[in-house]
Amino acid sequence: MTSSSTGTAALVEVASEQWDPLLERIGCRDAYLLRGYVESACLLERGRPLLLHLSDDGGDVVFALILREINGAPGRLDAITPYGYGGPVAVGPEPRVERFYELYEGWCRSAGVVSTFIRFHPLFANQRQASASVHVERLADTIGWSLDPELDLFAGLHPKHRNKVRKARAAGLEVVVSE
Repeated sequence: MTSSSTGTAALVEVASEQWDPLLERIGCRDAYLLRGYVESACLLERGRPLLLHLSDDGGDVVFALILREINGAPGRLDAITPYGYGGPVAVGPEPRVERFYELYEGWCRSAGVVSTFIRFHPLFANQRQASASVHVERLADTIGWSLDPELDLFAGLHPKHRNKVRKARAAGLEVVVSE
């Protein structure tokens, strides 16, 4: 376990067996943060899964990453979030997000991380809490769809998409919902 700290708060690399229990304990079991999801993303990205954690009286900040070696640059790494939604996620009444970013920069220097690519989480809007040193760029919109059983989802589809659904049904596609 490695940590980066100055003062009382420390940024800690969470051990693999403590990863999901920590997320459960702080009430942040988002699918994109779970160890299994990040590990599966590592199969594509060829890297090492990592969860960083900052905890103090104001709350917690967790950050799921994939660390990758940079070809031709021994000892240098880059860090990326798994495909999907990620970024530092803050939980609690007054989590110290600014402090997290300060400690993260120090952790990167000591770990040999020279760049970080973050896909922020649109439901948490955590890009709004990013440090001034983080260049945030909006690439696309995220669409949400209410799954209220009272609503007719099919009626809300674009006509082109309704036709695709009809063709899939005619071809014998069957969707089963299990609970």
